[in-house]
Amino acid sequence: MNDRLHLIIAGETGEVRTITFSRKKLYFTFPLMLLVLAFLLVSSFFTTRAAVENQDMKEQIIALKQNNRQFRLENEKLQGCIAAINIDSENRLKEIKARYDLETSSIKTETDSLVAGKVEELKARTEQAISELQSRTRLIESVMSEVGVNIKVEPKKKPENGNKGGVFIPFDEYSQYEELLERTDYYLDTIKSVPIGRPAGGRITSGYGKRVDPFNNLDAFHTGIDLKGKLGEKVLATADGTVTWAFVNGGYGKYLEIDHGNGYKTRFAHLHKILVKKGDQVHRGQVIGQVGNTGRSTGCHLHYEVVVNEKAVNPFKFIKISDKSYTLKANLEK
Repeated sequence: MNDRLHLIIAGETGEVRTITFSRKKLYFTFPLMLLVLAFLLVSSFFTTRAAVENQDMKEQIIALKQNNRQFRLENEKLQGCIAAINIDSENRLKEIKARYDLETSSIKTETDSLVAGKVEELKARTEQAISELQSRTRLIESVMSEVGVNIKVEPKKKPENGNKGGVFIPFDEYSQYEELLERTDYYLDTIKSVPIGRPAGGRITSGYGKRVDPFNNLDAFHTGIDLKGKLGEKVLATADGTVTWAFVNGGYGKYLEIDHGNGYKTRFAHLHKILVKKGDQVHRGQVIGQVGNTGRSTGCHLHYEVVVNEKAVNPFKFIKISDKSYTLKANLEK
């Protein structure tokens, strides 16, 4: 039996080589060759697989580069659009601002013109009101002077210039209006206490002063005036005040006395009815009683007195300005 393996290898040139393996050597070499072959096969498999995967990665990288390039182009395009939008927005904003400034300027001009017109109108109305107020104060002064009451507020004396000083504060022209209003308020408060006008509507049948007494035909002094009237006709308060007396007073019959303040009082006698009581607050024009024939009286009438500082004065001068006082009242109520 042949224990040797002969391996003959022929080359392209015709040269022949022979390799001889013994059986023992062959047993040792063959498994080794199988291992080498297996290793080569495995290496070839993984190498081929790695090459395929590497090729796939190269293709993916190429695709990614293309996508990246596309994204970059789109981004550049988007940036261009954004820049165009910004420019357009700025232009529109400038246009809107210019239009707003123009409209604002126009509105301001119109507003200034309107305000100026209103200021002039207000100034004219104020001057007119001041003029009317001055006229009314002069009318009040005139009315009061008719009854001998001087309520006119004298203008302040011009001060001397020596030995003076201090910080300069410009004069406020409207302060004179406040002074005029204060003066008018003072006049109105004062005139409320002055008995003006008629207490009843009848004619005067007996005046103030010396007269012949209707009962004994002797000379007498009449401290008031008598106003003829019908029984029950209204008797009015001629000024605001407080009732100080309301009772039956001998020859005066049913009698009323009202204190108006500032030294003024009024007295009413021969009343049919007294419609107020002592302590009542009354107002000018308020009905306080009725014309009657009580006490020492020859017929239905009202005896009316005006007292100034506890002295009876002629009521006629307070009555004769009634027409002017009605004019004053109408002016004050405008």
